Amino acid sequence: MTVVIQEKNKDGEWAALSPDTKSEAGEFIQSLTVHAKGLYTIGTDSVKADWFLQIEGGKVTSLVPASGYSEVYGTQSINAPDVQTLAKDLGRIARARQLLQIAGTSPRGGGLKLDVEVVRFDPPGSKEGKVVPYDSGGRNLKAGDEIAFRIVNDSNLSIDVTLLHVDDRFAITPVFPEPGTVDDNRIPAKETFVTPRLTVSSEKPIQEQLVVLAVRSTRERQDFTCLEQSSLETTRSVPALQSPLGKLLSSRIYGGESTRGLQRAETGSYATRLLTWTAHPAK
Repeated sequence: MTVVIQEKNKDGEWAALSPDTKSEAGEFIQSLTVHAKGLYTIGTDSVKADWFLQIEGGKVTSLVPASGYSEVYGTQSINAPDVQTLAKDLGRIARARQLLQIAGTSPRGGGLKLDVEVVRFDPPGSKEGKVVPYDSGGRNLKAGDEIAFRIVNDSNLSIDVTLLHVDDRFAITPVFPEPGTVDDNRIPAKETFVTPRLTVSSEKPIQEQLVVLAVRSTRERQDFTCLEQSSLETTRSVPALQSPLGKLLSSRIYGGESTRGLQRAETGSYATRLLTWTAHPAK
């Protein structure tokens, strides 16, 4: 993830700052680079930027997506009293982005046949739910909707499945299995599982995303709830992260050692999916 730091020039326009700037801002940029830990880089080319970190009056005020303002994402306000806090916030965004990229671009495992659907129960409490289709406008839900996720394992082997929700503020929250519980996330071959129901909550249009991580079952049950944003710094020893998919996630999300690429037998041991929808306020 490339971050370009901007400051208003004498004409009132946003201009990129160079790390070599001989000023307090330059020292700030260098300090921020030291804390990057491989999760982001500080650039000067606005064309290649993913985010603009804007400074006014010597203080960081906002983080703006390079793609421009949108009703869903908007401008992320920043309350960072020091470089360490700001670096942590940037790392949080970078980790969420990497997780979404892995889920959305990884090759579909040849040995795992997996389908995941959003199911809405209308009215809430209904016994049967209907699949929310993905059409030209994407999936649209509203506050108060009761939903669940239907997981279909069409493989000839059992799989362990983890569902992670990524919200518009880049928080990563486990949906299934729920951390601290004994939920069994193992789905036998040729079986379908429907997760516990959830209620949609939204006061404004929000882009939400669900990451699906599935691995071949082993003797020890595997789940990736350790990727919850608040526990990222303390989860390297979790058994699931030693699997082929876990090693890829560790490399891309935590930074550090790179993964050269998984062999065919390894990529067939996992599958990823990415489901998206927009949550709207209740009318």
